[in-house]
Amino acid sequence: MNDIHHLPGKAEAKAVIRQHRKASFYVKKYLMIFMGALIAAIGLELFLIPNNVIDGGIVGISIMMSSITGLSLGVFLVLLNIPFLYLGYKQIGKNFAIATTIAICILSVWSAVFAPIPKVTDDPFLAAIFGGIIDGLGVGLIIRAGGSLDGTEIVAIIMDRRSVFSVGEVVMFINLFILSSAGLLYGWDKAMYSLVAYFVISKMIDVVIKGLDESYAVMIVTNEHDEITSALNDRLGRGVTLLHGQGGYTGEAKEVLYCVVTRLEVDKLKEELKKLTGKEIQINIFEVKRPEVDAVIVGQNIARQLEGRVSFRRAVKTAVASTMRMGAEGIKIQVSGRVGGAEMARSETIKEGRIPLHTFRADVDFCLTEALTKVGILGVKVWICQGIVYGKRDLFEIAGASAQAPSGDRGERGDRGDRRGRGDRRGGRGDRGDRGGDRRRNNNNK
Repeated sequence: MNDIHHLPGKAEAKAVIRQHRKASFYVKKYLMIFMGALIAAIGLELFLIPNNVIDGGIVGISIMMSSITGLSLGVFLVLLNIPFLYLGYKQIGKNFAIATTIAICILSVWSAVFAPIPKVTDDPFLAAIFGGIIDGLGVGLIIRAGGSLDGTEIVAIIMDRRSVFSVGEVVMFINLFILSSAGLLYGWDKAMYSLVAYFVISKMIDVVIKGLDESYAVMIVTNEHDEITSALNDRLGRGVTLLHGQGGYTGEAKEVLYCVVTRLEVDKLKEELKKLTGKEIQINIFEVKRPEVDAVIVGQNIARQLEGRVSFRRAVKTAVASTMRMGAEGIKIQVSGRVGGAEMARSETIKEGRIPLHTFRADVDFCLTEALTKVGILGVKVWICQGIVYGKRDLFEIAGASAQAPSGDRGERGDRGDRRGRGDRRGGRGDRGDRGGDRRRNNNNK
């Protein structure tokens, strides 16, 4: 009886904890949006706008409309972004649209507050540099919180999913017309300063979003894979994937180690390999531009968090939000084992967006990794869909490869005709049936 009364109280406690975590998540999210909009308003009103240096996108159009009409900048920020907000709500999601709306409204209010304050510098170049840094910092914080300040970014995200152009290419194409309009309105020297500011803003956004935790994929070709694998696991705390390869010239079997490290761990990796082998080792390092949409990196990050006794729901939901924020069409994560320290093993699956079952045209990245916890090994599977591939994969080549299979393989499949001998077995069973029928007839005659 005590256990029966104890279960509801435990469930209620878990529900309360879940609500507190959800509330703290939203508080942190919108606090970051508030701070980002405040910082962006400082960069615009104290550096860029007083020196006739504009930003790209809807913000730049709003600045030019405000200077022409004399109305407040916030009015044009809200009015011009309304159709894009509706488009983002329909195509991206409700949470993104709400966060973007709040960010735009806060930016409009703070821009009106900072407008009467005199500008910091009269030098347009310094204004473009420092204003770009401050504005990029604010925009980066808002993007990390799951929102946006510009409708052109929403259009770029949608175009990236439905065309061969990336988000940066679409945004740059739109901003070419905006900066050209700024050259006609303020002069071509101001347009060039605006281009400098836009470049600084874009780089600052990347720094804020990625930080110093930029990831690299490392491939190591070696014959001492056991020692190197144990060294990477013990000294760097990184998981290693063993790939079996073959030398193109010698034809010898080669072992390739695949590992994901951060920028700060590259030098440490080289030092550890030199100490271990006592000789120079060739390391090929490939930069991962968007680690949030790489299944291997996402899976290993979740596994590391699970090993650090982080709640699997928190780790998985954070990974899902980061991946969808970077423009992925869908993500599915499955954690199997004694999840949360439970006595019985189970599988927990969280999915967002679309994950097609076929991979002929769909670019689906998959990863299977393991997390070694105190309660046992947890398996982590990650599926990430990055859209439909156009013009990169030829289905006819796949069909031709299957059509040009060796005749020996066809002969093996043709050997299935020998299985017709099973019909003889059925015939034998039929003979048995006939025998049974004869026995019944004999019994009836008797």
